[in-house]
Amino acid sequence: AVLTEMRALADRQGNLFRLPPYFAYIARAFSVLEGIGLKNDPDYAIVGECLPYVSQRLLSDPSPRVAKALETFVYGGEDQLVKKVDADRLTYLADGLQSYSKSETGNQVDVDVLDDAVGVARKVADL
Repeated sequence: AVLTEMRALADRQGNLFRLPPYFAYIARAFSVLEGIGLKNDPDYAIVGECLPYVSQRLLSDPSPRVAKALETFVYGGEDQLVKKVDADRLTYLADGLQSYSKSETGNQVDVDVLDDAVGVARKVADL
């Protein structure tokens, strides 16, 4: 569905952007996994399964591109005149990081999890 809409947009507006050739394979794989998950659980969302990794990546990758993505996620859209932290999004991100940390440590409380929490606070403060 998304790819169809993107193709229609490109047909109407011209070639606005280029997608890497592997993007279609990734999109198809995600849609197949989502379909399998939905067969077993009507509330399944593959984004929820990816959130722990994405949270960890957003909070640990030092690249400017990832920092901008984190800023947009935490503060919302770029069209805001005054930046205000979206508490729900920040909680969502922290929950994802906690889930990632638990999966890495086998559900044990780890000092690294506390360090990660401090790192989250510092990174958000730097935005």
